[in-house]
Amino acid sequence: MPGKKTRLAIAGNNLVSFSVGMSNQEKEDVLDLLLYADFFASQAYDRRLFWKNWLDYYRNRLVRHGCSLKSLIVRDPVVITDPHELDRLTFSIVGKEGSAELASMVQASFSAMRINQYAREFLQRGTGAGRVGSFQIVPCERTADGEIRIFLCALQVNALEVVDEGWFWKTSVRDLVFRLVGGAYAFSSDRYAPSRNEIRNKLIQNSSRFVQDLEI
Repeated sequence: MPGKKTRLAIAGNNLVSFSVGMSNQEKEDVLDLLLYADFFASQAYDRRLFWKNWLDYYRNRLVRHGCSLKSLIVRDPVVITDPHELDRLTFSIVGKEGSAELASMVQASFSAMRINQYAREFLQRGTGAGRVGSFQIVPCERTADGEIRIFLCALQVNALEVVDEGWFWKTSVRDLVFRLVGGAYAFSSDRYAPSRNEIRNKLIQNSSRFVQDLEI
């Protein structure tokens, strides 16, 4: 779980966490860029209907304004039928691509978003089906060589319930389907600097610059 050295914040549809070692300016730059990417993509596509297209536009803004893609992560949809699978799934996916600290930050972010709690309640007692939502979990850290590394975990979550009505009984099987697309990016405040004022002004003009710090 994040301690005093980690900042956890909601910026639009992004849940962002920062480990120790990043300056306030670097944190604000990353938050503004993520908010702008979210805003820009939403002008082109409805994320609820065209999530993959929306995500392409979102990632395009990251690369254009200060990020370099280091590795791309695309996972086949994963069906969760046991609430205990969720913790193992998130740690294993991120742990293979990033550091152990990033993996721990992602797990803490899931907890903060109450996704784990939702999964447990739905799988154990819930009824109904539908799209839970889509969002980005974005842990950030400064690596040992001084590079700022952003790990983008873009998630779409669907809840499914299949009811089988037999002659004398009815059975219900509940699933959560996770789709994860993301990547590891290197972020440079120097590359971002020429766009800093323009992006900040656009966010303010469109009332899109809202950041909420979380306590968990």
